[in-house]
Amino acid sequence: MGKELEKIEKNGMIVAGNVVPEYILKNGIGDKGSENVGHGDLIFPQIKITQALSPEKDKLDPKFIPGAETDGTMFNSLTKVVYDDDLYFVPVFFRKDFVIWKDRDQGGGCFGIFDTFKEARDALHELDEKDGPYCNIYPTDQHYILILLEHGFEEAVLSMARTKLYVSQRINSLVRLSGLNRFALRFRMKTVQVKSPKGKYFNFDVEIAGFPPEDIFFAAEKLYEELSSGRRKAAADLDIDYSAEDSADSKVPF
Repeated sequence: MGKELEKIEKNGMIVAGNVVPEYILKNGIGDKGSENVGHGDLIFPQIKITQALSPEKDKLDPKFIPGAETDGTMFNSLTKVVYDDDLYFVPVFFRKDFVIWKDRDQGGGCFGIFDTFKEARDALHELDEKDGPYCNIYPTDQHYILILLEHGFEEAVLSMARTKLYVSQRINSLVRLSGLNRFALRFRMKTVQVKSPKGKYFNFDVEIAGFPPEDIFFAAEKLYEELSSGRRKAAADLDIDYSAEDSADSKVPF
């Protein structure tokens, strides 16, 4: 690594995996042109895993991501950055949603995100004959996190439904057992292959890995205050992971 690149990295000036050019560093840092963009106009990217049927692996699909062709690869749904190594993150805020998804073989798609199962069930019953019979309700745990990177941190969300709910419960249990605020812990995350009666797929595996640096801790606390107070209402870049777990999981009764 050259000295110039090393200096830039230490100053945190990398965007979506790209080194910021010198002329941008001098004249382009700020929010000009985005003065009218509020938190409600933003999304939290999702940290996802490539699976057997992931469109990110298909070179002919618009969602294709170079470097994500191997099953079990973690990537950022918004920036398209591929994470080659284990990820470290700080959990910040937890929320449970109830999401209506249409079966993939019937065209797929999200038909609403709701705060309670009852609200989702009522909405499902109002769907027409074209979509209703092929839609299901999936309880989805949303973990808002800070991803720790060489150049600083990035906001993201782990959307966990179906078999990923076990991982979600593990995060929540480890936080509760620590007796600390949620954002006072640092986690390490990797992917592991899971076998089911219907096939193989990849899931997250997490463990506590100490504590965040002081600056990250206070950044996480600030984000927590914004989310918990409702001042920050950015939506998650929600998308369902289609994989072998689709045929392995039972559908949610309603």
